[in-house]
Amino acid sequence: MAGGAGISHFSPLLDNQFCPDPIITRHGDEFVLPDYVNQKMVEVQLKLEELGLGYEIASEEFSPGKEKGLILNQYPIPGTKVKSERAIKFVISLGQKLVPIPELSGRLHRNSARLTG
Repeated sequence: MAGGAGISHFSPLLDNQFCPDPIITRHGDEFVLPDYVNQKMVEVQLKLEELGLGYEIASEEFSPGKEKGLILNQYPIPGTKVKSERAIKFVISLGQKLVPIPELSGRLHRNSARLTG
């Protein structure tokens, strides 16, 4: 190559900026999502990890008759086909809402009625 002239071997088809990344899908990696409703979130976390699933606490609600930490609802619903790495959303119980009750013993009925509203 006399005089510093050279031949470029550049090809726009081989340069990454002109070739988009291939689209990769993982067909066949789906499985049926189990039902986690009425199970403790602490216990479900391990099961989700084994399946390669993530999770998100969508909300927490007071729920009479349900203990704190129990799953009240899930999305996607049980039986839905999902893939690994999917995030499952949960509604978790805060337990029963406790309402303070004023001490009324030894008070006159008139005063007690005023305290309880």
